[in-house]
Amino acid sequence: MKKSILFFFLFLGLNSFNRAGNCWSEGKILGSDATRCGCCSGWIIEVDGKTYLADSIPNRKELFKSINTVKYPILIYLDYEKSAKDCANRIVIKCISAR
Repeated sequence: MKKSILFFFLFLGLNSFNRAGNCWSEGKILGSDATRCGCCSGWIIEVDGKTYLADSIPNRKELFKSINTVKYPILIYLDYEKSAKDCANRIVIKCISAR
């Protein structure tokens, strides 16, 4: 019994190293989205097989240096919420990190 409890906490601890902060959902950045604004495009993001649009990505410059050299899809962990003011498939990213 003690070994199984120890294994459980060890698993939780190791799993938390893979995900930064509260970024628990797995997703992919599929590319840029210019439907809202051609000069300041947003992002196409897939989470759990559903495609969403996001206007911005927090700490984008740390996540990928130059948008011109990025190869999509970019595997990520993220925390998000549905945008209250826009259409159903638009989200606001609260937390994001590379997978």
